[in-house]
Amino acid sequence: MTSVYFRPNRVGKALVAAGKRLRRESPTYGTWWLRYRDEAGRKVRESCEARMEAEAERLVHEKAMRAERVRAGLEKMPVPPITCAELLEKYMAASQHLASIKPMQSQLRRWVGPHFGKKLVTQVTPADCEALLQKSRDAGQAATTTRVLYIRARLVFEYACKKLLVIEKNPWASVSHPPLPRRAVKVLRPEQIGALLAAAGPWRPLLLVAILTGLRRGELAALRWEDIDWSAGANGVIHVRRSWGRDTTKGGKERLVPVHPQLRPELEAYRRNAGATEGLVFPSTRTGGMRYATWPVTALLRNIAARAGVNLPEGFTFHGLRKQFGSLVHQATGDLVTTQRLLGHANPQITAAVYLATDVGHLEQQMGKVRLTVGAADEHVANTWATFQGESPAVHEAKALQIQGLPAMPATISADADSRWCRTQSSAWPRGLPGIPHALGRSGLDRPPHPERSRMERPALPHPRHSNDSSPLALAPNVLCPLHVRAPPAGVSASGDPSWKSASLAFGAALRCRARALVATRRAWR
Repeated sequence: MTSVYFRPNRVGKALVAAGKRLRRESPTYGTWWLRYRDEAGRKVRESCEARMEAEAERLVHEKAMRAERVRAGLEKMPVPPITCAELLEKYMAASQHLASIKPMQSQLRRWVGPHFGKKLVTQVTPADCEALLQKSRDAGQAATTTRVLYIRARLVFEYACKKLLVIEKNPWASVSHPPLPRRAVKVLRPEQIGALLAAAGPWRPLLLVAILTGLRRGELAALRWEDIDWSAGANGVIHVRRSWGRDTTKGGKERLVPVHPQLRPELEAYRRNAGATEGLVFPSTRTGGMRYATWPVTALLRNIAARAGVNLPEGFTFHGLRKQFGSLVHQATGDLVTTQRLLGHANPQITAAVYLATDVGHLEQQMGKVRLTVGAADEHVANTWATFQGESPAVHEAKALQIQGLPAMPATISADADSRWCRTQSSAWPRGLPGIPHALGRSGLDRPPHPERSRMERPALPHPRHSNDSSPLALAPNVLCPLHVRAPPAGVSASGDPSWKSASLAFGAALRCRARALVATRRAWR
């Protein structure tokens, strides 16, 4: 339902008060107003800049038709364009719940905001995105920092695409991920771990908990004695619920980590010495409260390593103890899913790619199972005739096919003696030999051929469903096998003596007879 009406201004009202006729003309004597239903189906009243009634009616019909098309899904709802600066403010306001909000805000305001400025979001191109990454590289930032910048900037424009609906396609989708070299995960050897624990002094419980639970730095700082259920399981269970001052972990979910048998006596002794039954497990030594996010545990680890005389791997940080835990669990169990759940990762791919060290001992064990067969390559030569010089062609053919892993079967070259030879060899095969199905005698192979039947003549074949035989390859009794095999070559017995040579040839001929008869049956009923 659409309509228009005219609302007079002071001049128009003066004309009406003077008893004169009101001229409905905008903007001299008033304003035209429109009434229609918007995209959500709500009644809308709004003014327009139409001068006369015809123009106002045209505008209201256009707005009503556009709203109708949007409700029907034929068009998208028009959204007013916004600038990149406005987009950043909206995204950061909607991302306050994220665990990494502070470093994200710092990077977005320092790099993304100044780069795009007040440019409209709809005008941002993939080339502008590439220029931002190149600016980060030119500033000397590490490849990891540039990759994080790419991920965060892409999330900002993904928010504009899927939440605000101001753009149809994310321009960052056409920009490839910055390459990040994958280095091998570096872990400590058992003797190095023992030396670190021996030289840790009062920090021994901290290192031991980090190595045997895999907790993150913020999770260690927020760990409370109430989070440890000593009655659960064999040695207790740690409920990892929070990180730093947040009520959730980095992954946004709680996880359970069983207490290791070697860890429980250490924790109980540490609790008795601290005289605490509740509160933080590792509080600040100055204030007794929560430690700051700048807790220098990596510097602490390196000082302990220097006192112990342990050379840490290059680039090894306190977070490496978490990777040490993941590698120990996976090497002991071989269960990737269990390792992922203990570490609290979203999927096993992250665990396998970033947190597991290469188990050289396992690789050596598996490589020890490899055995090189000497001379195997000499037996299979390109020209098999050279290997069997002096033997008959049939014997050579059988051996050559056996080397290739195929059953020994004669070729189809004869025309007259084929069926007779096939019948002779199949009858010569003794029934009841192990490995040879007795059903071979049910296909008509041991029946004599028809004396007047031509080679090219196709026999009348009954429908398979009318056969009384339950075998899937069974044929009617009067069906001859349409196989034409050559007569036994010289040197191969064709009598009733079931020697291996004649028996193998007979068995191959029988199989081929049955296969070709089945093909002929299927073709006859197509």
